[in-house]
Formats: sequence, C-alpha cells, structure tokens
Amino acid sequence: MNSTPLQQIVNLLRQSEKILVLGHQNPDGDAIGSALALLLALRKLGKSVIAAAADPVPELLDFLPALESFETTIAGANDLIINFPLAERASAEVFHKIEDGVLKISVRPVGGAPFSKDEIEFAVGEADFDLIVCVDVPDLPQLGGLFDANPNIFYDIPVVNIDHHASNTGFGKVNFVDTTAASSSELVLRLLRSLESEFNKKLLDEDVATLILTGIITDTGSFQNSNTTPRSLELSADLIEAGARQQEIIRHVYKTKQLSTLKLWGRVLSKIEFDEAHRIVWSTVTTEDFRATEAVETATDGLIDELLSNAPGAEVVLLLKQKGATVSGSLRTTTPAISATAIAGIFGGGGHHAAAGFKIPNKKIEAIESEIIAKIQAVQAERLGLLTEKIESEKLKKDLKKQK
Repeated sequence: MNSTPLQQIVNLLRQSEKILVLGHQNPDGDAIGSALALLLALRKLGKSVIAAAADPVPELLDFLPALESFETTIAGANDLIINFPLAERASAEVFHKIEDGVLKISVRPVGGAPFSKDEIEFAVGEADFDLIVCVDVPDLPQLGGLFDANPNIFYDIPVVNIDHHASNTGFGKVNFVDTTAASSSELVLRLLRSLESEFNKKLLDEDVATLILTGIITDTGSFQNSNTTPRSLELSADLIEAGARQQEIIRHVYKTKQLSTLKLWGRVLSKIEFDEAHRIVWSTVTTEDFRATEAVETATDGLIDELLSNAPGAEVVLLLKQKGATVSGSLRTTTPAISATAIAGIFGGGGHHAAAGFKIPNKKIEAIESEIIAKIQAVQAERLGLLTEKIESEKLKKDLKKQK
C-alpha cells in the first residue's frame, strides 16, 4: 500500500537530522511564515534546521518571531573554505578588501604566534544537509540566487516540495501540492499536526501559530480575496485558539505604513486606468515613482489588493512594476470564469487561478505596457464576445453601404 505524500514527508523528517527549509525569492508572508514555522517546530524535535530565501524579509514583516534565524545565503559547493588552526592562539581577527580586482584577506592571530603558510588548509565548500524542504516555491528557479549558486544540491539531496500554486512543476522527491489550499502555510499546519501525532509532542505554540496565521492572512488579503475558503477560516480559528496573535499581524501588515509608502501608493492609485469594455483595471509603478517618494521596492506589497478594492466592475486587475531592468506584473481576477494563471502564462508567468504574476526581463514599462494590455484585452474580448460584436458591426456597416 502506497503512503500519502504527507506520510512520506513525516518519514523523511524522522530520518533526517540537518534540514534546509527554503522559500521563494522576494519572500512574502506565506513563504516566510511557513518556513519559520517549520524551523521552530523541527528544532523542537531536536533537528538542526536552517531557513532561508534569496532576498531579505520585507520590513512590514519584521515583527515575526524567529526572524533572526532567517538567512539569505547558505553554504554551498561554490564556497572556498580556508582553515586556520588556532592551536595555542586564543582567537583571530579577519579583515578583507578588494583592490584592483583582487580580494585580499588578512588574518591576525590574537594571543599567539603568527600563522604560517604550512598551517593553512584549503577546502571546497559542501552543503551539509540531508534534506531540503521547499515551501511556497512553484519551481526551483523561483529560489533565485540560492538555486543559481547551489544547483547541484537539489539533485544530490532529497527535496520535499510543499506548495499550493497551480503552476507547481512537481520538482520534489516528494510533492505535497494542494491547489485548493489558500496558502502553503495551511499545508505546513497539516504537516505539523501529523508530526505531533508521530512524535507525540506538541509543536503548535503561540509563535508557530502566529507564523502560520501570518501566511494565511497575507495570502488571502485578510480573508478578503476570492481564494479564501471555509477551510482557511476554520484553520485560522484553530490557530487563534492556539495563541496566534491575530491583531499583531493585522496591525503590522495592514495598519502600519511609512509616509514614503503612502506617497507611493498615492501616485500609483492616481494613475489607475480602466478599460470598461474589457473590464480591465491597471496601474504602474515606475523607477521615477520610487525615486520621487523615496520608497523601497517592498513598499508595493499589498498595493495590488488596494487596486482590487478600488476597482468596481473590473474582472482583471494588473499592477506593473519596474524592478531594475525587469518589468514584473501582479494579476488578480475577480470571477472564477477567468484564470489569472492562464493570463500570466502568456508572459511566461504563473500562480493561482485568482492571483498570479509574471516577469519580462530587459524591458521598460513605457515600452511594454501597451503590448501587455493589448494581449489581455484580446483574452477578454474573446471571453466577452466583443470580437463577435465587432465583426457583426462591421458586417452591418458593409450591408448598409451596399444598400445605398
């Protein structure tokens, strides 16, 4: 009898001692909350755990427990390791600088003789893990720099894939993917309950519950998005009963914004465009918007949901953001008849049925905006029958012309 993915993950976690938990690049509340919840729970089971993502945690999430354990780098096979045996020396000070394209490292002993060349040992770095758990990651490239710097470890070490994205590629040795879940944090909660039963140990304390609830709240827009399910509400109630600090989450994520963020949002909301015929609402965040408001890139977090709440009658809501030389798009759809994933797929992206995104490299918003909107208009025109109406209108004009 074959075991379920959940049972397989429990077995792998029982056998593993050094575990790496990874979230996607530009991590959000779901990726960070589920990763740190796993970290705290697995450490209770005596496991050595590191949690990481390629980019820093957004400032609005700096209240989360265990955030000091969230890394942006991991030891990998590309690292060069230099060993200096201390012997009788108390310790050593390390200095470095880059000069004329050369990295120069100075090591000064504290309390003892200078280091000699014969003492120094060189080694190639090695990822010291026996299991990798990816949470809220649709595919390995979404790990960003962590995957680029350490591609081999994802083939040498077993990978567990826990996710709720419809675009997930099933890249893990074990894939626990449920597209009906509103967040990956919900799946992590199910895993923790299985682990509690397996190890006969309570893992869900106030901090773990707060981390998981953060993932659910941020991915459902505080239960306002269409992906909110009865299951999401039930699990959230259980988490609050377990001590999750709901009001703390709401205060930091939704009620605390810097003046620069408010200025940025004002600029973006003032630029809202509405194509009533195709039921599309969109706006843009340019490099100039960031410069003029002195806002950081993460200040746009939650802005797509603000567009959604201010767009009555819209079926497709789009926010285009310039990030360096790349244009990123965040999509929301307000009716089950339209797949945000399908629209994002036109531009090489993916996500969920009601929320998705894409990236177009080496482009500026000014050069690509009209093309993006035209392609979405074509999708909506076909769905709404606007193409048929246009053809019939043109046929009627020709018939009237002939009659004259």
